[in-house]
Amino acid sequence: MNISLCFFLLLISLYRCSISQEQNEYYENVNVLIMNDTNYLSMVESFPFLMIALYTPWCGSCHILSSEFVKTAYILKEGNNTTVRLAQVDLSVNPHLSKVFSPEQYPTILFYYDGVLIKYTEELDSDSLIDFINKMMGIPFPVVDTVEEVNSTLRNNSRVMVATMSLSDERIISIVKEFYLKPSIKWINCHSEECLKYYNKSSLILLKKFDEPVVYFQNENNFTVENIDSFLDIYSVEIGGEFDSYYTDFLFNGNKPSFLYFRNALNSTQTDKDKIIKEIGRKYRKDMYFFILNITSKAILTKVANYFKITESLLPRAQIVNFTSEGNYYTYIMNKSNVEFLTKDSFDSFISDFFSGNLQREPIGEAPPKRQTSSYTYLVSSTFFEKVVNSNKTFCVLFIDLSCGYSDYCIKLVALWEKLSNKYIDNDSINFGLFNYGKNELINFDNIPQQFPSIMLFVKGDKNKVIEYKGEGLLIKIENWIAEQLDW
Repeated sequence: MNISLCFFLLLISLYRCSISQEQNEYYENVNVLIMNDTNYLSMVESFPFLMIALYTPWCGSCHILSSEFVKTAYILKEGNNTTVRLAQVDLSVNPHLSKVFSPEQYPTILFYYDGVLIKYTEELDSDSLIDFINKMMGIPFPVVDTVEEVNSTLRNNSRVMVATMSLSDERIISIVKEFYLKPSIKWINCHSEECLKYYNKSSLILLKKFDEPVVYFQNENNFTVENIDSFLDIYSVEIGGEFDSYYTDFLFNGNKPSFLYFRNALNSTQTDKDKIIKEIGRKYRKDMYFFILNITSKAILTKVANYFKITESLLPRAQIVNFTSEGNYYTYIMNKSNVEFLTKDSFDSFISDFFSGNLQREPIGEAPPKRQTSSYTYLVSSTFFEKVVNSNKTFCVLFIDLSCGYSDYCIKLVALWEKLSNKYIDNDSINFGLFNYGKNELINFDNIPQQFPSIMLFVKGDKNKVIEYKGEGLLIKIENWIAEQLDW
């Protein structure tokens, strides 16, 4: 993640206020600078290109990084690279820097690139560190001369972007640099006569092990970051590919919805369904991603399944998810029988209905609690209609929203609700529930409260008649009101 120069300067100014004394002398440990609370400011000002390792003594991975960091510093020194310096800081004994950086995990590596702070997210070995530094400093990505070298690179990578044009143009280098910093696609340059003849033109070519094996970038006359990004958005994502870490950013931060097909890994030999998803997916690839998720113990798949509240009992499951700019997501679920007996027509209709606005989305809401811890029922979006509107019991529901935690009245009312529901726990004629509208949506429900907290009574046999309580938040008052409404 990049931190803007303005924010960086703000950190510097705050740091000036908190440190009373600066030192301009730096201790080195085998070519690695030792940073601390006192010399931090002068160090980042003295070295505009500085890689910093944040560590603590109790971090096991930090000890491994330390040796790789020393090796990296040695390689830089042997190559007469004096522009980039390496530094390390023990945050367990430098409280000011611990607050400034506030790393989420250890070790964390940061790179100051001429006033901009960049977080390093690749492997911790010296080769990867050197590769990253070379990329950051504008050193061109690997140059090969033969088609065989290109193919050899592809054998070790799922995706390879080949630039067959000359990289002497600074504008082209600056644009391409935006992408070859990303470790997910391997970039190489092959401007030899052999490559130009083999690929027929000077261009960018995406080579893949899936879908179309060779795809040419068609906007050579409009060579921009936006056009290359759009090209990769369409062609570097496999249609109906098995989900892996490469696709995480597309799913959660992409600019279009995703179709997700969750299935049990033990029953994953469903080639007919895969073919259907690929065939129909090719039709809609510019407007939607298509992913297959074989639910296994693989960490990334487990995290995605948990995020979307997918349990084994729901498999197989097919759904479209569409993230909003606020970070929420809307879900559109395919009928389970259609998933189990998927056909080209039913799948095409499902996707087509989504784009035409004919699919009913699922409400945004919490997962149902695994067990009820109160005498009342904690209701969520997915259980409200089943338990309240469509049940054969009278239900009295307390509706709250996120502001409840800041309202003494609402807090007291929730506590009263526990007492009230507990009092009627053995009464089969009425149930009590609590619904947090700040965390759960209700779609196609005409009786949403106009203010919170609010109490509503859903009477058995006449659920279209919803009665709202207008009185004081007192136990005896609410009891009397319920008795009056139910003719007790």
